[in-house]
Amino acid sequence: MTTAGHVQFDNCNFENGHIQVRGPGTCQVKFCTFKNTHVFLHNVPLCVLENCEFVGSENNSVTVEGHPSADKNWAYKYLLGLIKSTPTFLPTEDSDFLMSLDLESRDQAWSPKTCDIVIEGSQSPTSAASSSPKSASKAGSQEAEVGSDGERGAQTPDSSDGGLSPSGEEEDEDQLMYRLSYQVQGPHPVLGGSFLGPPLPGASIQLPSCLVLNSLQQELQKDKEAMALANSVQGCLIRKCLFRDGKGGVFVCSYGRAKMEGNIFRNLTYAVQCIHNSKIVMLRNDIYRCRASGIFLRLEGGGLIAGNNIYHNAEAGVDIRKKSNPLILCNQIHHGLRSGIVVLGNGKGIIRNNQIFSNKEAGIYILYHGNPVVSGNHIFKGRAAGIAVNENGKGLITGMNGNCPAPGSQAKVPCHHPPASGPHTAPLPPQTVASFSH
Repeated sequence: MTTAGHVQFDNCNFENGHIQVRGPGTCQVKFCTFKNTHVFLHNVPLCVLENCEFVGSENNSVTVEGHPSADKNWAYKYLLGLIKSTPTFLPTEDSDFLMSLDLESRDQAWSPKTCDIVIEGSQSPTSAASSSPKSASKAGSQEAEVGSDGERGAQTPDSSDGGLSPSGEEEDEDQLMYRLSYQVQGPHPVLGGSFLGPPLPGASIQLPSCLVLNSLQQELQKDKEAMALANSVQGCLIRKCLFRDGKGGVFVCSYGRAKMEGNIFRNLTYAVQCIHNSKIVMLRNDIYRCRASGIFLRLEGGGLIAGNNIYHNAEAGVDIRKKSNPLILCNQIHHGLRSGIVVLGNGKGIIRNNQIFSNKEAGIYILYHGNPVVSGNHIFKGRAAGIAVNENGKGLITGMNGNCPAPGSQAKVPCHHPPASGPHTAPLPPQTVASFSH
């Protein structure tokens, strides 16, 4: 527990306990494993959790509570500089191109980088593993030169796990050059580059010629508010972490602020909850097999949910209630056991440029005074309505494409009767027909 100082954990295992940090205290946690352990952050101006694994939580794995403290300690500037110096998860042209490929093409395009390792002595590749401790220590002290862009970095002990193969036939007698593939450090389950696209067969979509969605990069460039949210860092930054096999992932409440980039949330009751005037920024996370909704916002929760892959959840992929007003951009929300996005109870939100498909109920379900702005989405292959509006639901719906009718005609989306179980389901009259201009 710390209230004013700075605490840092590297390569630690925690079981059946908790970390508690209160503002203006700060915290940095890297390469740690948490088993049934809770991280509680109260009014913390800045905290960084990266490359960590959270397993078997009985409640929430991470709780971020209270507005970030205006009082900042000595470590705040250090953490802020560290965040700005590390690679961002904001999209580039290359990453948007990879998202558009099918799975086989994406795997071929996402080939690992290689680096040249200089090993002193004249060992052959087969004898390198059996070298003496002295020569091994010398090898470990050498620098790795990245062949693709010339950047240099220190060789890590884990580098030796890669397969070695000769890089050429003209090595000097006193040193040998080997090439090996490498990946970013972190827990093994997080290293698959999952945020690059959906791992399900058929999840990669070839859009019809009548509908071309903007990339996330294009959406952020034209929307200053979205870009400001994507670049903001306040409260807690959770990056490249794995949350699995427990009750809750991240709980943000009471004006809390949290940013989540490149994480995996799986086999939880819920992945992320944002309530009581809190804000979240979620970029390129994988959220799947939750026993309830993937992302849940209520009581004026908000923020940016962009570029995420949300699928196979038992309830809605995104659940928006009670005056919550998030910006939902360029996500893939698919193969849900209920609806893709649900807006109800005076919930709002801007839902733009998403791919919503193969859900068992409506792609977007609006009811009980829900009032979102829906535009430019691709909604298809659902077992019920594309967009269902019922029980005093309302909203502004533009730029709809159904089966790509001829220009000037209308795309009629029938609202079918979904399964009548669960908290957000209300009967949809079979005869109801919603008409949207093409």
